[in-house]
Amino acid sequence: MVAQGVLTTLIALAYAFLPDVSSAYWIFSVVTTQIYLVVYLLMFAAAVCGCGKLRPAQEGGFRVPALNVVAGVGFVSSLAALCIGFVPPEQFGGQPLWRYLLIVGGGLLTLGFLAPLAFLKFRKPHWVAPDGTAPDRRSG
Repeated sequence: MVAQGVLTTLIALAYAFLPDVSSAYWIFSVVTTQIYLVVYLLMFAAAVCGCGKLRPAQEGGFRVPALNVVAGVGFVSSLAALCIGFVPPEQFGGQPLWRYLLIVGGGLLTLGFLAPLAFLKFRKPHWVAPDGTAPDRRSG
């Protein structure tokens, strides 16, 4: 509850520093999209680098033809969309470019990279099964 209160307060403070509610909403949407795009970049990279390790070998399972091409196009497309997110919209007004880049880049860095790394660093021992896999919640 405390973390939720702190996060909500930070979001409310962002509205105070942005020119209008429309710009704030746009920036929050961009940061959210940027975080999803980072996940897609990692997913496409995993498909190319560790194809056999993503799932166990199964007979009759669907195999993507030309997986490297499909994942490569997906990676490049996601990277292009990530870069486009750093272009400020017209509705951002006469605000300086560095301010937009700082807000979007800071949000991406904080929520997309630092928060997951903090969860990884401070995870509890019972979050991981003794064999190194995630515990199965369905059986217990």
